[in-house]
Amino acid sequence: MVHLCGTITSDLTLQKNGTALNVITIDGTDTDGTKATYSGSFNTANTSWWKIQNVTWANGSTKNLISIIGGANGIFTGNNATNVTGGVWIAQGAADANNKSTLPNNILISNNYISSTAADLGSNVQYDIITTEGSRNVVIEGNYLEMRVGGVGGGVSHNDVIQTYQSGSTASGGNPSDWTIRNNWIVMNSAAANDRSWTMLENLSGTNNIYGNIFLGLQGAGAGNGLNINSSVTGAVFNVFNNTFVAKNGASNNVLNLSTPGTINLKNNIFYTGGQTILTGNLAPVRSNNIWIGTNAPSCGAEVGCIRNPADIKFVDYANNNFALKSDSPAVNVAADLGSTFATYINPNATWPNPSMGARSGTWDIGAYEFDVSAAPKTLTLNITGTGTVAATGLTCTGTTCTGIFNAGAIVTLTATPPNGATITWGGVCSGTATTCPITMDAQHQPAAHSIFVTVAPHQHVLIGQMLAMCFLQHWCAGQHIM
Repeated sequence: MVHLCGTITSDLTLQKNGTALNVITIDGTDTDGTKATYSGSFNTANTSWWKIQNVTWANGSTKNLISIIGGANGIFTGNNATNVTGGVWIAQGAADANNKSTLPNNILISNNYISSTAADLGSNVQYDIITTEGSRNVVIEGNYLEMRVGGVGGGVSHNDVIQTYQSGSTASGGNPSDWTIRNNWIVMNSAAANDRSWTMLENLSGTNNIYGNIFLGLQGAGAGNGLNINSSVTGAVFNVFNNTFVAKNGASNNVLNLSTPGTINLKNNIFYTGGQTILTGNLAPVRSNNIWIGTNAPSCGAEVGCIRNPADIKFVDYANNNFALKSDSPAVNVAADLGSTFATYINPNATWPNPSMGARSGTWDIGAYEFDVSAAPKTLTLNITGTGTVAATGLTCTGTTCTGIFNAGAIVTLTATPPNGATITWGGVCSGTATTCPITMDAQHQPAAHSIFVTVAPHQHVLIGQMLAMCFLQHWCAGQHIM
């Protein structure tokens, strides 16, 4: 393993292949744990069995992050690039015995944070965060990817978060094929008027899976596309499953632009829009169990399990872009079971990159999330009697009743204030004589009854409070009150 340290501006090109047991690894964290700052570009130069990880690019870096040229079995993971004009370029490699370029194969791009510059790069510059002219078996997962490039579009400036196409060279090794895009947070946040897309997937062949992603349109690309799939190879299959698409007003002209040839399966997705066209193009997808929301939502027609314009989708916090589901969301327990390949879901409290995941079981929910009782917020209630008090950060007290809502797993520290001169003895889940008692708001204590006492004299106790944590999590803080 090679560790980067300090500030590095030079481009770095790999010189030889690794092996399955000895992967060539470049790590952007030094052995003492400090992060290097990089402003150069990596080039894999037809090598195989490599890994680039934990590299932090200088803010505003203008070079390509990495050129993956030919080769196989490469990993680009855990890297951070903010406000950059470079991306991930996956290019055809050296010619084979038939004078055809070799396609990169088995490439993993995972758990990276990449946000583009917001500058206008001009009409003669095409910038995509991840793009290929031909590659096979590429997996893009767990990334935070945000397109912010400004300008008016036009010319060649078709700036997309993800783009695939086939090189027009006579030596081309063929179409890109068999891509997987899953569990990413993909953002369109461009002030441009057009020529922007979440994805511009062209010339793909094989089976391509797009599932478990959050596609968020914040602004820009009013004449642009959302998820664009077109010019595919006859026989290509696209499985678009359990994604959550949210296009806020002005974010795009459409959400889905689907054109022949190929087969597109749309299942278990949430489409939440303002006034955008949700579905356009000349390819009719195979649809089931989708939720369509917006003034231009398509009719359900013969779609099995279709829900159109429910009164409220019940996201946890739409305004602040938290699209996890509340317990009474119409998306809960109404999705189709699509099998183990697509069974992962994003945990409600996940953050990007590298979101925490779960495995669906029982009846599935529609969208990228599953409502998870164990991960749902917990309510804490304290009913105060006597002259003692109990308080905690996040509790709001009115008279003798205190309540608060806490994230699952949060540690709530109860602070007891007894009458003057009294000493405190905790019981049950708490112990000792300190004035505080930390309680974890999770399901590991259910069902359980615990007592909290404040000792005022031998064998006498003052009741401080009673606490009930909802969602089947119960901690009882109870005792006897003696004035």
